[in-house]
Amino acid sequence: MKNILIIRLSSLGDILLTTPVIRSLKKLLPDCNIDYLTKIENKETLEFNPHLRKVYIFREETSLEELTAGGYDLVIDLQNSMKSIKLTSGVEKKIRFNKSNVKKFLLVNFKLNLLENFPQIPDRYALSIKRSGYLPGFELDNEGLEMKFPVQTVPLDPRNDYIAIAPGSKHFTKRWPEYHFTVLCRMILDSGAIPVLIGGTSDIKICSAIQESEPGVINLCSENELFRISSILAQCKAAVTCDSGLMHLSCAVKTPVLVIFGSTVREFGFTPYKNKSIVIENDSLSCRPCSHIGKSYCPQKHFKCLTDIQPADVYESLSRLVYED
Repeated sequence: MKNILIIRLSSLGDILLTTPVIRSLKKLLPDCNIDYLTKIENKETLEFNPHLRKVYIFREETSLEELTAGGYDLVIDLQNSMKSIKLTSGVEKKIRFNKSNVKKFLLVNFKLNLLENFPQIPDRYALSIKRSGYLPGFELDNEGLEMKFPVQTVPLDPRNDYIAIAPGSKHFTKRWPEYHFTVLCRMILDSGAIPVLIGGTSDIKICSAIQESEPGVINLCSENELFRISSILAQCKAAVTCDSGLMHLSCAVKTPVLVIFGSTVREFGFTPYKNKSIVIENDSLSCRPCSHIGKSYCPQKHFKCLTDIQPADVYESLSRLVYED
């Protein structure tokens, strides 16, 4: 094969989870040109990926003719949405990712768990590729997620221990409460380490509120500057995140990560991939998961999936993550 196109449109974490596939394809077919179709907001995520020839930006008017003009021998549709299905409907050789939507629906709505012990998302991508028969010998390597970025001018003093704190997430039911993050930051400061707040535009308010309560933290949350955030994360001893893209970015820059799950669960496959990590979640609730992507409100009105997770427990797990082998 000479030319392969990969399609994944969604968000930061979703794109990072495809990077093991990109790299492993290039190892299998070193002379093959690999292109990628995604949304404009994901361009930076792939801009310096050494295994890609070109990153195309998806537009609503993107057509099949544009895709086939690239002379692709194979299209790997890891999005598998109505948009990508329509876009690739006339492509002869294509692989579509099996999203297991029925199993996710049964788990969310009827708590029937057919996803127990299901592989993580990159491994499920690989399974779809192997089952297609188009790429005999394809296997994922063991190097995990990948994020390449230029050198950034955000140096942190190497004499200090920094803990990245990423309190944001797109959906309310994925966000550990601000007051819990504030208490955790106080505990980190008391230990002699320094919390560093990170995030994008939508996280500025919560990060500012945490810093106002705990002036000893460093607030480096700003606009959506992916390379800057990557550089900061790479200099930290560990990161504490919600179920968000910054959890996956921590894995991609090889920073140990503690992730706090709320309305989502491990079975969906979006846990930290091939990186030192700890996942904290409230397993005592029968209402979890209430969504596979998160909600803007708690359907049960109590939000115990996250409010019941105490800062002291998170701090104890963080200490193990940072200081124990």
